Amino acid sequence: MIVDDLWLGSCGAAGYKDKLKRNGITHILTVANGFDPLHPKDFKYKVIKIDDKVSEDLLEYFPECMDFIDDCMKEGGKVLVHCIAGKSRSVSVVLAWMMLRKSFELQAAIDLVMEKRKVVTREKINFLKQLEIYQELKCNLAVQKGLNVQYFKYKQFDLVKKMQDQVESWKDGSLDESMLAEVTTDKNEGIVECLQCQYALCARSNIVHYSAGHCQFIYVEPMQWMMETIKGTKSGDLSCPGCTKRIGNFSWLHSVSSKCSCYVSITPVFRLVTNKVHDSGL
Repeated sequence: MIVDDLWLGSCGAAGYKDKLKRNGITHILTVANGFDPLHPKDFKYKVIKIDDKVSEDLLEYFPECMDFIDDCMKEGGKVLVHCIAGKSRSVSVVLAWMMLRKSFELQAAIDLVMEKRKVVTREKINFLKQLEIYQELKCNLAVQKGLNVQYFKYKQFDLVKKMQDQVESWKDGSLDESMLAEVTTDKNEGIVECLQCQYALCARSNIVHYSAGHCQFIYVEPMQWMMETIKGTKSGDLSCPGCTKRIGNFSWLHSVSSKCSCYVSITPVFRLVTNKVHDSGL
């Protein structure tokens, strides 16, 4: 047991029905691929199918994991969180719950988990970066879509995660169009438009970095209107689809020129020149 009625273990621990019963376990949260519930008649299960890779997005599953653990606690039960070895994925979920519900700082939560479960080490937790983002977001993934540092950090992480398999695709033009964002038609969200022709280029929610008064560019997600320009080309200019005026540039690979004037570096980079576009809220 780590804290309260929250238990942490491996896939082996999840298989011993009698021992689980003796310890009062009522719920089992599996955070791994390839594991179906072993005793569905005896325990309440939730399965998060995810690999133990840094590139996986465990953050997006935190809310439903937290809800499952919370429901168990409300019912007066005990929950076992496990993956395969009980050293990374399941540890990350337990840490997230401790941060959210027990107000632990990340490092304090890690220290306690390592004290309670000796096989856990900081180096073996593959989702530390995501946990750091979770802490910076104050454990709230539903942060308001606005021009704030916390939201941008999540958007930058999300961009890199989504585009990691696409970075090489520009070479042969096999870019997956489903990875490119559509422009919302919701005017309440705020639309960034071409200054010359008012073509809708992106929404506020597509911005991954911008600091008013400091940035010469608005860094955005790759948009569908960019498709023909960014596939098959390492880097180049971005032109407005409405009037063909040059409004920005892009690069699939890291370069000094892709750094923002406030020293934030994002790769791949898709950016709009601030004095070429208009958004009354920026």
